[in-house]
Amino acid sequence: MTGRWETIDNQISQNGKLYIDYFQKGIYSMHVISRKCLIEFGSCHPNVKRELATWFHMMEKKEYPSPIAIKEVFGSADIIPGDRVVFNIKGNSYRIIAKVRYSTQTMFIRFIGTHAEYSNVNAETI
Repeated sequence: MTGRWETIDNQISQNGKLYIDYFQKGIYSMHVISRKCLIEFGSCHPNVKRELATWFHMMEKKEYPSPIAIKEVFGSADIIPGDRVVFNIKGNSYRIIAKVRYSTQTMFIRFIGTHAEYSNVNAETI
């Protein structure tokens, strides 16, 4: 298996952009945007740093074609309207809300915070 940025059977469009067909090559995995917010949150909350890193690597190491696939790995995750998933981190002390585009294997972190902070946001619209 090759890395995400490996150039395999590349196609160049008319405007010169490079396209890589990860789905056909079977090397596509979830891309989490953005790792930076996890690192920054972990810097402010060192007691959850390891769990955030573990969550990130579990997300990026495989393909999640559907909400069911996420639930198989993260049993405590809640699938909610708006293509969002709520992950419990470090038990139930912290939460991540992410918007997922399964067709492109892209996950956008919309919120990361404590359980108390989570109570003050609308997970379906954030």
